[in-house]
Amino acid sequence: MKKISPILFLCIVALFCVLSCETFEPVALDDSALLDGPVADLSAAENIQFLRGDVSFNDQVFNSSNGLGPLFVSTSCGS
Repeated sequence: MKKISPILFLCIVALFCVLSCETFEPVALDDSALLDGPVADLSAAENIQFLRGDVSFNDQVFNSSNGLGPLFVSTSCGS
């Protein structure tokens, strides 16, 4: 039986890794399926509470001044 060269073996392993990564990556949701706002049937007080939390989350949690870079901020759940 002939031995497989180390280079051919590494190429096969690399190809397997690249092809198998697709099964681990999550599929992006359709824009209509994203939760981008308050849930239905909130009272006025609950809606105000949601809006305050949304502003706080987007303006205070995910920003570059607290050490998060622009790449993270633009791809974070805040966007």
